[in-house]
Amino acid sequence: MNTKEELLKILLNHQDYISGSEIASILGVSRNAIWKAVVKLAEEGIKIDSKQNMGYKLVDYVPFVNKEVINHYLDDKFYDISVFDSITSTSTYLKSKNEEFSEGKVVFAREQTSGRGRLNRKFYSPKDAGLYFSILVKPKIKVENSIYLTVLSAVSVYEAIFEELNIDLGIKWVNDLYLNDKKVCGILSEGAIKIEANSLDYCVIGIGINLFKPKNGLNEEIKDIATFILDRPYDLNKVASTILKKFKIHYLDYLNGNYSFINTYKLHQLLIGKTVEVCNLYNDEKYKALVLKVNDDCSLLVEAEGKQVNLNSGEVRIIVNK
Repeated sequence: MNTKEELLKILLNHQDYISGSEIASILGVSRNAIWKAVVKLAEEGIKIDSKQNMGYKLVDYVPFVNKEVINHYLDDKFYDISVFDSITSTSTYLKSKNEEFSEGKVVFAREQTSGRGRLNRKFYSPKDAGLYFSILVKPKIKVENSIYLTVLSAVSVYEAIFEELNIDLGIKWVNDLYLNDKKVCGILSEGAIKIEANSLDYCVIGIGINLFKPKNGLNEEIKDIATFILDRPYDLNKVASTILKKFKIHYLDYLNGNYSFINTYKLHQLLIGKTVEVCNLYNDEKYKALVLKVNDDCSLLVEAEGKQVNLNSGEVRIIVNK
């Protein structure tokens, strides 16, 4: 950790002013080094007030994703967090290095240049306009149970947004969250399996949230189907930490056989009672169906031509007919 990061950590833990000499003593560096670190933080957009004979004080929240701030809010050793200014894809990075990291590794990015969604769709990830991150887990579960990782992730995002922002999102089976009929969050779970044991080797859960309106607005490709959650500033590190807190609770509950998060998932479903077009991913067969409910195993019960069918997330693509 460099002087700039250490300084920010100290300021986060002091609500009042702290003198430059005291900070220098804590870090074992010169007061000039502290001043240079203050200047660097200010250049990045972090607001620090300085008063003669009093020292320095953080006067506003950090307006971009920052490792020290998230760790400050979390205060939890379960996670090992990294933050990139820019990266192709947090999930691609984490999958390529899964053997190097333990469970609980989380990679955030201020922007993604090649963010991805299901079926190789792009996920628009402009700088500092949202939360783009991936979580590595290594649960000892059967492959067919991996859908619950996506489900508990969706519930974690739903609960965090409601708790922090008092905004009630809807969940579209199986991996999207919506606001006013437009997508604001996508979740993509990817991993590797142990074929001989039919078990999961690891899973990387990628989460992308459109939190703020991008400076240049939404691009033409998605402006009619996507939106953003807030039209006002907010501490996105607080939102990120709350999502991670919720995720840990539900993930550990799941490993201990507690599936209560499914109740929230089912309660806030958007597709119930709607007619959808079901597209089979293996043979491109398409048909219309009425969505009846989400089952306890998180499959989707639909009715088509008088017959009821359970749909698995890995087999179908759901298109809502407006």
